[in-house]
Amino acid sequence: MKTTLAAGAVAVFAPAGLGKAAGSKLAWKHFPAGQNGFFRAPVLLTGPSEALLIDGGFSYPDGRTLAEAIKATGKTLTAIYVSQSDPDYYFSLKPVLEAFPGARVLAASDTIAAIKGNVEKKLAVWGPQLKENGPQTLADIVMPEAFDAPSLTVDSETVEIVAAEAGLSNRRYLFVPSLNAVFGGVMIFSGVHVWTADTQASEQRAAWVATLDKISARKPSDCRSRPHDAGSGNRSVCRRTHEELSARFRGRTRQGSRFRRAEGRHGSPLPRTWHGCCARHRLQSCQGRNEVGLNGRSSN
Repeated sequence: MKTTLAAGAVAVFAPAGLGKAAGSKLAWKHFPAGQNGFFRAPVLLTGPSEALLIDGGFSYPDGRTLAEAIKATGKTLTAIYVSQSDPDYYFSLKPVLEAFPGARVLAASDTIAAIKGNVEKKLAVWGPQLKENGPQTLADIVMPEAFDAPSLTVDSETVEIVAAEAGLSNRRYLFVPSLNAVFGGVMIFSGVHVWTADTQASEQRAAWVATLDKISARKPSDCRSRPHDAGSGNRSVCRRTHEELSARFRGRTRQGSRFRRAEGRHGSPLPRTWHGCCARHRLQSCQGRNEVGLNGRSSN
């Protein structure tokens, strides 16, 4: 399937409000992107003097927005942690690192291996579409350094790095005990349908469900992974992701037929929670395609 961005469209983050928890010296802010940013939502975690950026975005304008937001805090950006190997988690990092050359860019060894395994293909697909708004060559890519320790710190507060269950080795999420919050990864979806084109194998689906069970067991107050609705972040989004993921693969053929009929009835846009392009993405994910039309997004 040919992959294209909407003409002239480049995602720019719209920062959401500041999140805090009683008794914690940390605060966080997430930066939801729209459709052209694939609904990414990097999180900036800040303490009294330090900051940690959890994931980047897709385009250089995204990166410049993040850099300006970090500068506005007056904190020292000590690290950027990349929790997933898709390009919308790291393509925007060049302008961030240019603004903060002392920050370490970190990721798990398995995540880095997955990035290196397909980054040239991603550049070939997205470089001509992003043009000056994104990386064009390998030299433009900010490649993380391997970091397989179980945690980071922000002003002495622990940030746990948690691997997904076996079968999803390139995925991590971060848990901040003092905030009782989960950030990063591509585990939890809110306001858009669950992206499943990259997890067609039954063991991957089982690993995803098991990971969601472990996240739910923590009873987090906030979950910010790939939310579309800026206000949706409590643990109910984890439950809804679990329910949709389980239902999706109990009836892939039946659901594919149903979404095809619905799309024919409604055209575009579809009801809000389907969000037009997301209904097509869900239909094609159910059909097991590896490249799907979320405004042309190819499987990562």
